Amino acid sequence: MDYKKTMEYLSILLDMEKNIYIQEKTIENLYAERNSLGIKNRIELPIPESASTDYFDYMVTTGFVFWIIGLIIIIIAKWKDFWESSGIFAIIIVPIIAGIIALFIGLAGELIIGPFVAAHYKSKEQNNLDAQYKYQLDEYNKLCDAEEKRIKNENVIRAKIQQEITILENKYNESKKILDEFYNYNIISENYWHNIIAISSFYQYFLEKRTYSLEFNPKNGDKGAYNIYREEAQRGVIIIQLSKVLDKLDQIVENQEQLQNTMYEAN
Repeated sequence: MDYKKTMEYLSILLDMEKNIYIQEKTIENLYAERNSLGIKNRIELPIPESASTDYFDYMVTTGFVFWIIGLIIIIIAKWKDFWESSGIFAIIIVPIIAGIIALFIGLAGELIIGPFVAAHYKSKEQNNLDAQYKYQLDEYNKLCDAEEKRIKNENVIRAKIQQEITILENKYNESKKILDEFYNYNIISENYWHNIIAISSFYQYFLEKRTYSLEFNPKNGDKGAYNIYREEAQRGVIIIQLSKVLDKLDQIVENQEQLQNTMYEAN
């Protein structure tokens, strides 16, 4: 095959490899998008809480309040009597006697009234907890309803994407079959089949007229595209791993300009 036909053949191969790459990436992205849809998020079900009022604390507090009240009332009620009988000593005697008597009042308040006070605060706390639980339950139900709607809508989109994937996979398989038919002409060495980096490099060599054949030509000493490619790969002049090419696409220089343009177009 002469120079012109070989270059045309390489151009066709490169274009087909680019389309295969585009189809692969499109299908890969569609799979990722499909797999991200219809996934149910976990929503925590609220748990009702029970009030944990400490009866002992409320009873002691109630008893102390009754003791203070009793103390004040007794001091006021008995102050005059003690002052007349004890004089200045009433300042000491009255609080002591009032405190002792008030102690029984406080104890009675603690044992009789205390439980009712504790029960009241426990009921109040439980009402607050119940109201909070009702609010959380309403929010939970709203989230569940919204989640169900989201799942339903996303499943519709997921089904459409799956249809697109099926269509694209059929086209992809058809494209690969056609590409394989082109490779099966055995114009290109099998070592470089389905190698977009090698094909783009060969095409660039022909385009720049660095070579006019794929293999070494003993008649005119033309190195051939294969030899140029191997030498540049060994010297590290070109990158031959596609993953590294994609990572360094902005850094690729003129030795792989054709590959750079092809991958830019594909991406």
